[in-house]
Amino acid sequence: MIGNYSNETISIPKNIKLGYVEIMQDDSEILSLKLGYVKKSMICKKKQNLDDINSYSYKDVKINSKLREIEQMRAKDLLEKYADVFSTRHDDLGYCNIDKHKIETENNDPIKKKPYKMSLLHEKILKQIVNDFLKAGLISPSKSNWSSPAILVAKPSLKNASDVSQPQHYRLVIDYRFLNNITKADVYPLPLMQSSIEKFAGKKFYSKFDITMGFYQIALDNKSKEKTAFITPFGLYQFNVLPMGMKNSPGTFQRVMNKIIEPLQQQDECVGAYVDDVGAASNDFNSHEILLENLFKAVREANIKMKPTKSEIFMESISYLGHILSKNGIEPDPKKIEMIDKIVEPINKKQLQSFVGTINFYRKFIPNFSIIARPLFDLMKNNTKFEWKEAHLSAFNYLKEKLKEKPILTVFNPQYEIEVRCDACDEGMGAVLVQFEPDGQKVIQYASSSFKDYQKKWHITHKEFYALYWSITKEFSSYLYGKKFTVQTDSKSITYFRTSKTMNPRLIRMITELEIFDFEIKYKSGKENSDADMLS
Repeated sequence: MIGNYSNETISIPKNIKLGYVEIMQDDSEILSLKLGYVKKSMICKKKQNLDDINSYSYKDVKINSKLREIEQMRAKDLLEKYADVFSTRHDDLGYCNIDKHKIETENNDPIKKKPYKMSLLHEKILKQIVNDFLKAGLISPSKSNWSSPAILVAKPSLKNASDVSQPQHYRLVIDYRFLNNITKADVYPLPLMQSSIEKFAGKKFYSKFDITMGFYQIALDNKSKEKTAFITPFGLYQFNVLPMGMKNSPGTFQRVMNKIIEPLQQQDECVGAYVDDVGAASNDFNSHEILLENLFKAVREANIKMKPTKSEIFMESISYLGHILSKNGIEPDPKKIEMIDKIVEPINKKQLQSFVGTINFYRKFIPNFSIIARPLFDLMKNNTKFEWKEAHLSAFNYLKEKLKEKPILTVFNPQYEIEVRCDACDEGMGAVLVQFEPDGQKVIQYASSSFKDYQKKWHITHKEFYALYWSITKEFSSYLYGKKFTVQTDSKSITYFRTSKTMNPRLIRMITELEIFDFEIKYKSGKENSDADMLS
């Protein structure tokens, strides 16, 4: 029997799944259905056209191919039983109100910003996206006296689009910089990464999962909704769920995930969550099967959805939080050091100076450094012609290898201060995540990337800022969430990005995504930023 015990009308779309049926086992526990469950689970079901993305299902979860046939069948049966905890599309979301996000602005006056100007075409596209969000229940029309400007940002797919007026090629972004500046900080801690990794290491079976568009699945405190109001050329709207780019978002999300997984913690099995990355580990197949079933039940009860294409189960090893975990213990992810292998031999003194400048930071950890590096120092002298010979190549290759070894390459320890160093040039960008330990600075991870053809046309300031954005949000985010850190750059212009009045959509999108991180930027000349310069 289906009943509506609320004071609101609930529309049930045709062919919607209202629930699930299980065969009862002996002494099974009967769980009561919470009032409002159907409404909560359906709040995002109606959303169909936020993005033009292919559908997927629980069948897209990766299963260890080395399992025995009977184990493969049991793994597939488990996924089928809990198919509803996996999104079927990028926009198939749950609605979790275990802990609602609150925006505390104390006695500050409301932020009131005017809408950003945009072309008629972009205004039309923005209206389509807003209508989709309205139909989904993610936002509502607003009468708030708060307003942050909305912008339309192109996705990479626009480059090859035959019709640039299609909304699936754009993303709605709200410029919450000014609201974030007056929002009281939430100091809820993220898990100690090293403790989580050590707890997971040495197990036989591993699984990992990613929460689909995690923030959009978290409920928003009613009094906070008006503060999320965003203004467009055609109206004012506010979020019903936690929006992107909001200060304190990671803390709220972690608090929710901790409440979900806390009852699952056992002595021999491990389950953990680091923001939207969920991991599980066990010593044998049966135990892991039970652990996953309990995890899926908890996720279902919380009304959270996971992304199947980013999920793996019953694996012998996984890449988790920047490390490879297996029955053999912990190994650094090869991604940490692969960029060092890509460093090519210098072809002039400037490139050599960049390499030697980086190596010089870590000379105390390299035995006989002065003797080994002598040919390179000699080649940099003002009265010496640059002629690359075997002695230089030998020293260069030896020192490259040393950059990848302990004690220069270290394991992240949250007790120490960390710093991101990033740089960009015409062709690409590089970054290094450094940790300051009692005996000197150590490298946690290296990163580098080439610019795409369209990015090469950007102004150098935009390239420098993209390097900062990319290193923080893409490469090192698992280390940086919830931790205060510094960013070292040799670009003076990007040190002022928080007070910038730019209305460039590309820059605003990046600024918005950076708002959830707590960092300070400090300027240093290119010579002092040599390790990032070397990788770029």
